[in-house]
Order: sequence, then C-alpha cells, then structure tokens
Amino acid sequence: MSQRISSVTRLIRYRFHERVPPEDVEASLVLAILTVETIHTPDELRESGGHAFDASTRTLVMSAEEPAALALNQIFHRLLEREFGRAAFEVELVDATGNQFPPDEEAP
Repeated sequence: MSQRISSVTRLIRYRFHERVPPEDVEASLVLAILTVETIHTPDELRESGGHAFDASTRTLVMSAEEPAALALNQIFHRLLEREFGRAAFEVELVDATGNQFPPDEEAP
C-alpha cells in the first residue's frame, strides 16, 4: 500500500520487527487514514506528501511536513503502540535521501 511521496523533505521512517505482520501494519495504516479523514479532508491528506510501505524491508515512510501528515503519523504511531508495544518498531525522522535529522528534532 502506498501513496505517492512527492517533493517531501521531512519523512518519518518506521521499521518493524519480524514479529509484526505486514498485513497488520497495513490495517493499522488504513485505520489511521480513515481516522485522519474525519479531521482533515481526503484531499488534504492526499496533498500532504503521502506514504510508502515496503513489506519486504518492513519499512514505512510518511511525510512529516503538513498538518494532515503529522496527524496521520501521530494516530498511526499510537495504534502501533497499542497493538504491538513500543519495542515492536523503531521510528526515525529522515530527509528525502534517508539520512537522519539531528537528534534534537524528534519523531512523533
């Protein structure tokens, strides 16, 4: 499942441990999207930068720039914590090339 990531410069990268089924990541993402669409319009969410999930590398990246994208990250992050626990995934704030931002800038 992915939505085009356009010219985004700040991304949040999630890396999932092997015990987290990829289909559950996708289900949590769909639930987060539906939830965000009650606050922001689908167009706002679509224009906020997008997301991309690669099940083979157990990695999901999402935009971290627009209000709708930030809301999606916050809700998705909390759903993951409730479902799998904090130790089941790692979160990093990265740029478009995958380089980490300085430690003083935190992911959700």
